[in-house]
Amino acid sequence: MMRELLVLSSSGKWPFWLSPRQALVVPVTSANDEYATKVRDQLHGAGFMVSVDTDPGRTLNKKIRTGQLAQYNFILVVGDKESSSGTVNVRTRDNKVHGEHTVEHVIERFRAFASSKTLEAEQEY
Repeated sequence: MMRELLVLSSSGKWPFWLSPRQALVVPVTSANDEYATKVRDQLHGAGFMVSVDTDPGRTLNKKIRTGQLAQYNFILVVGDKESSSGTVNVRTRDNKVHGEHTVEHVIERFRAFASSKTLEAEQEY
C-alpha cells in the first residue's frame, strides 16, 4: 500500500534512496564497455543499484533516452576521456548535466543522498 502511494505521488520518479534504478552507466562506444562495466562494479560494490547499457544496437542518445524513460535517477556517461581520467559525466533523468566527476566523488554524493533520505538528489548533486 505504501509503495503504491509513493509511486503514484512521485509519478514513478523514485527518490534516490528508495530507487531500484539509482544509476545507469552508458558507454559512448563499445570500446568503452569495459570501463563502463568497471564503474558499474565499483558503484555496485559501494551498495548502489546500478546497471550498464552495452547494447551495440543503440546509439549514445538512444541509451541516454532509454535510461531517462526508465527513470534512472542518474545517468553516467563514459567515453575515452573519462576512461583515461577515472571519471564519469553525470546527468539526471531530467537531462540536467552536472559534468565530469571522479567515481569516488559520485560514491560520496550517492552515500550522502542515501543517508539523508533526500527527495531531491538530482537537484542537489
